[in-house]
Amino acid sequence: MEVSRTSMKAASATVAAMSHGFVRGFQAACGLGLTTVFSVVLPGAVSADSEVDKTAPYIRKQNKIMMPAWARNISMTWLYRVVLFLAWCFFKIFYRHKVYGLEHFYSKAAIIASNHVSHLDPPIVSTSWPEEVHFLARESLFKNAAFGWLIRKLNAHPVGGDAGDIVVFKLICTLLAEGKKVILFPEGTRGTKEEIGKLKPGIAMLVARSKTAVIPTYVHGTLSIWGRKRKLPKLWGRTACVFGSPILWEQFAHLDKKEAQAALTAKLAESITALRLWYEKGAKGIPP
Repeated sequence: MEVSRTSMKAASATVAAMSHGFVRGFQAACGLGLTTVFSVVLPGAVSADSEVDKTAPYIRKQNKIMMPAWARNISMTWLYRVVLFLAWCFFKIFYRHKVYGLEHFYSKAAIIASNHVSHLDPPIVSTSWPEEVHFLARESLFKNAAFGWLIRKLNAHPVGGDAGDIVVFKLICTLLAEGKKVILFPEGTRGTKEEIGKLKPGIAMLVARSKTAVIPTYVHGTLSIWGRKRKLPKLWGRTACVFGSPILWEQFAHLDKKEAQAALTAKLAESITALRLWYEKGAKGIPP
């Protein structure tokens, strides 16, 4: 009887050890890849526990960035969070929306510069970026008191011109100085094809003044869903938002002012085009 109890205790200890090893191995597989899993099962390998503990903060940070803004524990009004959640659900259900390039997440103030072919582009970009964002809207949209109040609460700012207008220029610089992300469309108007059109110089001027970054962005699918030729959007389709590597002012600071602005504008157009081609070729790996 004593032998039997001893055997049962030994068996229980063995099962517990195996369960612990499996759990830690699973954690390692999810966060660290197969190399760490081997360290769990191979004698003399580096401790998986120590490797997981070292990398856990990084993994948690990356996972948090990959979450939509409405699900993250960040400061925002309840109205903004609810509307963002509803928009996210709408795009997921009707357009099977996907987001790429959050590996390029930039935490400081920046301009999110995207191609523009549809009225759906601003909400698509807003719901795709994992932080609260600000954007510009025509003054005429604020004439209706109720609607104007709503879009103000959603971080829309009334403007009467483009980014080159002095009043608009000052407004954007103020938002950037406060550490905000601002969505801008460098073409200045909605295009009629997937390829990026000619960019206006306003964004380069803003970056030169504010010394911030530009996040090149490509939105796919909205042209066929609600392009300029359609009065109402289709309730089916497939959309995607691709974020690229941030373009920093420091890369151009050594150049003459006008030369730097021209170079930055060209780089932005090149980056958005590269994101489009990356997506059209199968969206494999991390976008450029």
